[in-house]
Amino acid sequence: MTDHNDGATALESPEAEGTIESPEQKATNQPDPLTLARKRQAGAEAARQEATRQRDELAARLAKYEDADRSADQQKAADVATLQAKLEAAERRAAEADAKAEARILDIKYPNARSRLPEITDEVRLSEFEQLFAEVPEGKEPPTPQNPNETNRAASGDPTGSKPKEETSEDILARLKAMGKPGWL
Repeated sequence: MTDHNDGATALESPEAEGTIESPEQKATNQPDPLTLARKRQAGAEAARQEATRQRDELAARLAKYEDADRSADQQKAADVATLQAKLEAAERRAAEADAKAEARILDIKYPNARSRLPEITDEVRLSEFEQLFAEVPEGKEPPTPQNPNETNRAASGDPTGSKPKEETSEDILARLKAMGKPGWL
């Protein structure tokens, strides 16, 4: 230790710095805790800012993809709605065409009944009205109505019914000639 003439003690000398004996003096080997805390806080703040920047960037990218998906889904929904509208229009046109074709067929099969009663589409009713409205050609009488129940009663043994008369081959031939040639031949 060196002696100083200024009256300083050995504890205050520069060589005495960093020793355990003086609590006011600092150790030279250890960094300042306040400086370390500031550095840590600055590093944490920089990391927070970088994480915020990355989060915002990723959120923007995600929003871009979600918008694309959303627009694709909306486009699909619009396409489905368009296709359904087209299908309904096609079905409506097909139903109208079927009704028109059916009306034409009925007009051909039952011309007299359809000319007077065009709103009726039931073939059974049209056939009845056709017989009623049928124009009888001159010189020819309308066919006589047949009673199919008469032969059924006789066959079942009903005593009120008359027994069918026996037909000969001439009777059968005459009846067949009267019926005429069928249209499918």
